[in-house]
Amino acid sequence: MEKKQRGPHCPPELLRAALEFIHALWWGRRETAMAVLREKPSFWTSVCSPVLRQLPTDQQDVLSADLRSVAYVLKIMALEFYTVPGNKLDKNLQKQLERISKDKKILYWSKVLKDRLCRDHREDDEDLNTENPDIQLMSAWNSLLSVYAAHKCSELGLSDRDKSVILSDLLEGIQSQASAIGEALQLKLVSRAASLYLTLLKHWKGCVQDWSLTVAALDKSLTLSCSGSEVLLPSVQIGLLGALTLAVQHIRQQKIQGVYPKLTALFPVVCSILQQSTYQLSSPNDKQPPAGTSQRDRQVKLELQTVCTCLLEELLLTDDNSSQWLPILQTVCICLLEELLLTDDNSSQWLPILQEHSILTSLLASTEAWMKVKQGLQYVRAAMLLFITLSKIPQTAEALAVSGLTHRLCLTFTFVYRAHDDTGPVPQKPGSNTWSSIYQLGLALYASMLSSLRYSFLPDALNFVGVHQERIQQSLEGMKLNLQIDNLSEAHQSCSFLLELSHFPREWQLQLPQVLSNLKGSCLLLTQTCTSLLIRPRLLKHLLEKHTGVETTKPGAEDQLSMSLTSRRLQHQTSTDDVEHPSEQLLQGQYRLVQIVGLVLATLRQFTPDLCEIMLDQSLDITEYQPVLQVGFNTPAVDQDVPPNFGTMLSCVNLCVRMLMKIDPRAASPSRSPGQTQGPIPRSLLMFVLENALHLILSQCMLYLREPGMSTRDKQYLKRELAAELNSFLLSLHRYIRRGGPASPSSSQIGSPSSGLSKSSSHTSFTAAQDQVYFKLVSDFMKNILR
Repeated sequence: MEKKQRGPHCPPELLRAALEFIHALWWGRRETAMAVLREKPSFWTSVCSPVLRQLPTDQQDVLSADLRSVAYVLKIMALEFYTVPGNKLDKNLQKQLERISKDKKILYWSKVLKDRLCRDHREDDEDLNTENPDIQLMSAWNSLLSVYAAHKCSELGLSDRDKSVILSDLLEGIQSQASAIGEALQLKLVSRAASLYLTLLKHWKGCVQDWSLTVAALDKSLTLSCSGSEVLLPSVQIGLLGALTLAVQHIRQQKIQGVYPKLTALFPVVCSILQQSTYQLSSPNDKQPPAGTSQRDRQVKLELQTVCTCLLEELLLTDDNSSQWLPILQTVCICLLEELLLTDDNSSQWLPILQEHSILTSLLASTEAWMKVKQGLQYVRAAMLLFITLSKIPQTAEALAVSGLTHRLCLTFTFVYRAHDDTGPVPQKPGSNTWSSIYQLGLALYASMLSSLRYSFLPDALNFVGVHQERIQQSLEGMKLNLQIDNLSEAHQSCSFLLELSHFPREWQLQLPQVLSNLKGSCLLLTQTCTSLLIRPRLLKHLLEKHTGVETTKPGAEDQLSMSLTSRRLQHQTSTDDVEHPSEQLLQGQYRLVQIVGLVLATLRQFTPDLCEIMLDQSLDITEYQPVLQVGFNTPAVDQDVPPNFGTMLSCVNLCVRMLMKIDPRAASPSRSPGQTQGPIPRSLLMFVLENALHLILSQCMLYLREPGMSTRDKQYLKRELAAELNSFLLSLHRYIRRGGPASPSSSQIGSPSSGLSKSSSHTSFTAAQDQVYFKLVSDFMKNILR
């Protein structure tokens, strides 16, 4: 074949047919035939020779055949790179690749492809699926560079500058065709080019030399694709929008200067596409989705899970009906819009553009429609994330509230979790997108809105908690029965929302007293449950394994032996001893439970008197506050649904001290192995839980001591037991600080015994140093109140 290629006796069509046959062998994985061909010394020389030659310029028929031949060579190379590791490639192939790299043939064919994209295709009448040489060359170029970039191959020897040139050539070709896409061939070429550009940019972001020019070119291409056609072209615009999303992410993360004015200029075209796609998209209530939508939906969720950075060529080109891709186009627009908002915090520049295009109103209306029929999960999720981003800025949060947030979504969230309950709980992989996660985003949205707008949004927040009271209670009280990740996440979001709402206790008590009473009771039970599990890590490990299906049982044991083993196992699991080698699952479970406990304690703190006020203000009306903790000092039990008492809070306090010692190597016991000092729980979180628990203990103690209906004997019992427990805690804290642990999250220096700690016969004293001020308050409380 090589001899005939060099002479005048091999017609171009015969060469193309031979290469097509070889490609069919590689595509079909005919290993025997492939092995025989690889053993021939001249095989790879013959196959790669079309790539090493220049294209003819005088004969159009010869040019078309040569383009098809080159396309098959590039596809064969892509398949070889994909199936054979780089260090195991045939030596003859490596020699040909060295020639290709030395002669800069990849850059040559990049320029050829750019010229083919820039030419006028309106006169082409060939079949656009298989026979058109430009389609075949683009498909082969896509395959080769996608495999090369994804597998990080080095055989072609492309430098960062070469990669930048390839990206520039591709973008220039897209831009030249985007202004006048009038034929199916043009649409398919530009769609494939946009898809390839998105794929390459994902892997070659670091090779782009001028981001300002790149963003401007993408902006111009996107604008031309909108102005050159009366309807949207999703297969083209999805790739361009995805590339812009990647660019904005990279610019924001790397803090690249001089590009931000270009990013601000993207708002009009993105809002215009989002507005036009919303008008062209039919309502989900008008007609049912076509057959096969559920399968396609699952594929779309996978492709768009990482902000549309993994869109494949087949996803963009499978269906010619653009209406099928409008929800995907909207999702990509929303992702890009959110990235732009995170880049530019000056809302005065882009908020008028959003209002001019009615973006907030249309998004709220479409989100409501999709949620009611439980379709378009990825679109709804992207919209909710955008709403959360907007809610963090007071001006945009107010615009969101005025656009009808509560009117549209407050009741609509019931459709989400009611449908989920009807179908039964389905185990989900960690981080997977589910409809229950949409409700969790709703909780986060209302918490953020309330944090930004305060009293102006309070009626809407109270309406939300009134509507979803039962679901919130279910998520808090269900923690005892189910520790799946989805349930832990929902409980966490529920507690975050209740924490924001608890800053308005009087308004809540006035408008929804029964709801307040019910949810406060659920928070108390949740505190009891989480604390009882945290102090029993072996039981927590067992429950986590059980709910995730990790634990296995051994069948066939005798009943008596089984009962004995079960009894021993139960006694072992309910022990408060630490696990010697905690698994990652246990560490993550502890972290989530500690987060929940911190949020609940911060919430309950709003319903107990301020410590300084109840200690110093004798005119304080204590009847305004109901006791949060019961008088009792027993360790919290797992199998009892009782409100927490002082023993529960003290167990929580001691737990925090033990965890602080484990995560700080300098404060840990010398006999502890290094592997046991590591954990995912931050010190600041443990200190947050510790200080809130101590505040509840001291405040509730003062509330009982000032209660006239409580007997003197009971008050003495409370003071005696609490003094003993707090003294034990302070001694443990003293040892922790002496070994090097800081006494508060804000302390940056390690404390030492000489920095203000001294030990007396009854308790440990603290100085007024900034990093010890709260614990000095506990010590002073013991001296003056509990003596």
